[in-house]
Amino acid sequence: MNSLDALLAAAAKLPAEKYVVDRPVDDRGQYRRRLPVEFPLEINRLRFSARHPRPLTWHSYLEIFVLLSSECHRRMGDSLLRLSGGDVLIMDHLRLHAVGDFPGDEAEALVIRFTPEIVRSAAATASELLLLLPFYCHIEDQPHVIRAHEPAAAVVHAALARLIERFATVAHSPYGQPGARAHFLVLLSHLAHHFQAAERLKPMYDRQQVKIDRLQKVFAYVDSHYAEPIALPRMASLAGLSTQRFYMLFKKAAGLTLVEYVTQVRLTHAAQLLQGTTQSIAEIAAAVGFSDQSYFDRRFRRHFGRTPSQFRKGAPADEAMR
Repeated sequence: MNSLDALLAAAAKLPAEKYVVDRPVDDRGQYRRRLPVEFPLEINRLRFSARHPRPLTWHSYLEIFVLLSSECHRRMGDSLLRLSGGDVLIMDHLRLHAVGDFPGDEAEALVIRFTPEIVRSAAATASELLLLLPFYCHIEDQPHVIRAHEPAAAVVHAALARLIERFATVAHSPYGQPGARAHFLVLLSHLAHHFQAAERLKPMYDRQQVKIDRLQKVFAYVDSHYAEPIALPRMASLAGLSTQRFYMLFKKAAGLTLVEYVTQVRLTHAAQLLQGTTQSIAEIAAAVGFSDQSYFDRRFRRHFGRTPSQFRKGAPADEAMR
């Protein structure tokens, strides 16, 4: 049995969990999933349905995405990344992303979610923290992906299979958590070595933290005022940058322009209102900041693959829109 087959066999032992749109997503697309404080590591086998919407989201936890089925696309900002079975992707978690189109009715993936606390010990060393750099530092147009056919994939697949096997003992063995953590650190060390974390990413991490601090005020403002007109110069001023500099920095960080990002926030909130309230479509469009309902309908269909009315009724996505 080769390493990929071993990984697939280990993953098959995990219960399959359907990815559904009612995950906790806030108004600006943040996927708020709380991991256990005492052991912030989750490993799930997720099934994505072509019949259910997969909105663009971002999140504060870190994530490894491993495609188990034959093929799919990952939407990241305004770009698409094609993945094949066995590819291992380190998610750019702060950039809006989603599972895109795939052949057939379902796609399946292994999703590993964690927070930095699983790595940081009480007296964390610099080498420990280097393990996290591939998750925080991403080079534009160079996604952190290991293709299944690359030589490095074999050792990563083997480490993933061993991690899954040990993770299965966490609930019923006193040695489960420390064993799973040890295997997880081995996995991270292989990933950091492959992406040359120490040499390439540490200077980028330092620069990125400064940029993120500037943009946090903007994200918070959009979170509270998404239904109001939001002007580029006002947001640039809030970040303490020139309009041109802000435009470039925001697009690089979020993967979208400010206008596209605000539209995404509004559409996400509209989808929640369509499912959770009896408000009319016109009322919802106005409530989230669209003054023209026909424009709202077009943008909603372009994003979710169906009209707001079809979305509310639970109709399947348009085949042409996938």
